[in-house]
Amino acid sequence: KKARVKELRLSLPKNHEFVPVDFEKENICDALAKSSYDRERPAFFSWLGTVHYISPPAVFKTLASIKSCARLKSELVFDYAVSENHYSHQDHKTVSDLKRYTKRRGEPIISTFDPDIFPHQVSELGFALMENLSPEAQAKRYFSQQQRSEIVMPGSFFAHFCVMGN
Repeated sequence: KKARVKELRLSLPKNHEFVPVDFEKENICDALAKSSYDRERPAFFSWLGTVHYISPPAVFKTLASIKSCARLKSELVFDYAVSENHYSHQDHKTVSDLKRYTKRRGEPIISTFDPDIFPHQVSELGFALMENLSPEAQAKRYFSQQQRSEIVMPGSFFAHFCVMGN
């Protein structure tokens, strides 16, 4: 990600920090403890482009870990792949092609979730759902002026949660 940011010549805010973690093996709170992360202040967690590639148990373990070390009103945004029965017939080929491509690159998509159930499962961990954007909602919000329909990845939802009290 750092290389991509540099390649695109993007500038990041001074308070932005990349924190490496192996979500299958490590607790995110332990990784954050080695960074400048301040548990006493609300934080914004951007977990984009990750959930697809880790196991469902690691996803839920990480969410529970974030809840345990994040201040109230901290926010979390991530994208997640949905199970096949939740995308249209015409999107099956695109999603199948993506799965083959990521597998060839050594990063297979291994987690998919039901968009009608998953947000409730996350909420049960102590998060409040703020938004759960379908690909159609993403296209309408972010790309309504675009002529290309392939900008939004079919079968991938954006979720936005807020850390709530117990």
